[in-house]
Amino acid sequence: MNLDTNSLLKAGGIGAGVVVVLNLLGIIPLVGVVCCCLVILAYGGIGAGYGYFTMQEGNAADPGQFALGGAIAAAAASIVAGIVNAIVQLILSAIGVGVSSAAALSQLEGQLPPEVASQLAASAGVGIVGVFVGICVGFFVAAALGAIGGAIYGSTQQNKAPTAV
Repeated sequence: MNLDTNSLLKAGGIGAGVVVVLNLLGIIPLVGVVCCCLVILAYGGIGAGYGYFTMQEGNAADPGQFALGGAIAAAAASIVAGIVNAIVQLILSAIGVGVSSAAALSQLEGQLPPEVASQLAASAGVGIVGVFVGICVGFFVAAALGAIGGAIYGSTQQNKAPTAV
């Protein structure tokens, strides 16, 4: 199968931008729930976007090719969005949550049992591991959703002729 590189870059780039914006909007407490659902739809849309851009290049609709291209484009968008989201979350935790946690721990320093204090001190590395696990899981979920979106778009467009612009 020959994948269209221009379509991969267009779908992946536009999709990464959309997912990054949705992730940034997801920081807002009540909006975050809606944005989470929209991110799931966006990954499927990236797969469909690959199919759309491929047909715009003059290629015929092929659900298998669209699924593969959609998976690759969505996975790439997921990596970009995951890295940006990780950086934003680390900045927010360093600025906001990190300062208030340090202040709270300094107030409770003499009142905490030693076991609890050591567990709280060791939990700083858990956040970094969580970021990497989140990026890896997001990669596979995004690839699956992109493949589904590409396959559905390819299936619906099989009887239509490609439109080269």
